[in-house]
Amino acid sequence: MRTGRGLGGRSMCFSCGKILRARELVPIASFLLLRGKCARCRERIALQYPLVEALTGILFMLSGMYANLVTDTLWQWLLYFSFYVAVFSTFLIIAVYDIRHKIIPSGPLYFLVILSLFAPLFSTATGTYFSSPWIDHVVAALVLAAPFAGIWFASRGRLMGFGDAKLVFCIGLLLGLSSGVAAILLAFWIGAVFGVILLLLRKYTLTIKSELPFAPFLALGAALTLFFHIDIARLSLLFSWF
Repeated sequence: MRTGRGLGGRSMCFSCGKILRARELVPIASFLLLRGKCARCRERIALQYPLVEALTGILFMLSGMYANLVTDTLWQWLLYFSFYVAVFSTFLIIAVYDIRHKIIPSGPLYFLVILSLFAPLFSTATGTYFSSPWIDHVVAALVLAAPFAGIWFASRGRLMGFGDAKLVFCIGLLLGLSSGVAAILLAFWIGAVFGVILLLLRKYTLTIKSELPFAPFLALGAALTLFFHIDIARLSLLFSWF
C-alpha cells in the first residue's frame, strides 16, 4: 500500500493514491489504528509493512544491547550501535527483496560488502583460528563463499544464485571463520525446518524448479550468531546434549 515518489516523494496508498499523513505513518501503531486498511478506500495494507517495522525495531534493540555488552564508553557504544544497525538494516532490505522478487539486489549487497570490510575493527571473537582478526575474517569470507560459488557455477545458476555466494562472502567478512560457519549452518537448518513446515501446511509444492529464497535465512543466521555470541564450538556443544 505505501510507497514513495523518488527521493523527495510522499508515501501514498497504492490503490487510491491518497497521500498519507504523519499520523498514518507511525510504525505499527498506524497499522493497528487503521485496522490494517487505507483510511480512504479501505483497501487492505500488506502485512509486510508492520512486519518489517517490527523487525527493524527488534534489530535496533538487539544492536543496542550488543553494543552495551562489548563497549565501555558512550562514543564506543554509538560507533558499534551505528555499525550494526547499518549492517542488519541492509540485511533486512536484502531479505525482503529476495522474498518478493526471488533475487538479491546488487546495490544493497555491494553496500553490505563495503560495511563488512570494516567488521574486523569491531570483532570481539576469542575463538579465532588466526592471530589477526583481519586474516580470520578475509579467510572466512573466501572459504565460506567458495562452495556457494561452486554450486552456482556448476549448476549454471539453476540451484543457487551468485547473489547467495556474495551474501555468504559478507557473512564471512562480518563474523570470521568460527561464527561464520555457525551462521551458515543455522541458515540451512532454519531453512530446512521452514521448508518442511510449508510442505506440511501444503502451501508450497516442492519440485526441482522450486525457489525458496535463501537470503532471509542467511540474514537470520548471521543475526542470531552475532547477537547471541554463537560460534561453531558452542553450536557443537548445544547439539551434544541431544
